[in-house]
This record gives sequence, structure tokens and C-alpha cells, in this order.
Amino acid sequence: MDKHIQWYGKHYADKIKRVNMLDFTEDQRFKEIYMKEQLPCIFLNRETNTCFVYEVRCLVQNESTEFCNKKVQSFMA
Repeated sequence: MDKHIQWYGKHYADKIKRVNMLDFTEDQRFKEIYMKEQLPCIFLNRETNTCFVYEVRCLVQNESTEFCNKKVQSFMA
């Protein structure tokens, strides 16, 4: 996992810098701009297309949909 995180930081350094400069509290287009960067989740294993942390994520994340998009929440209800 350490090698993956180091690789990710180097490979996506420019995109990470641009995303870190966004002000999500002020910029209404934050999500749109972020999505255009095509920055994959740091926990995505590119070789297997699986999540590195899926098995060890916290209980709240396992059972709660409050982190989801409203459309996802309505679908899951």
C-alpha cells in the first residue's frame, strides 16, 4: 500500500495540486471542476479495479448512506 500511495502522489501530483487549490466553501462549481480532473480514488487498486480499504472501512461507512449522493440515497431507500 505504501508503494501505491507514493506512486499515486507522484503520478497525480499536478492534479492533486490543482484540486487542493479549489475552495469548496466558495466555489459553486467545485464538484464540476474536481470531476474534470479525472482524479481516481487513492484507494483504487488499478491492477484489480478493487478498493484497498473496502474490507477495513469503518462501520459508519458500511451501514450509512449519508455520504452518498441524494439520488443514490433515494434509490437505496
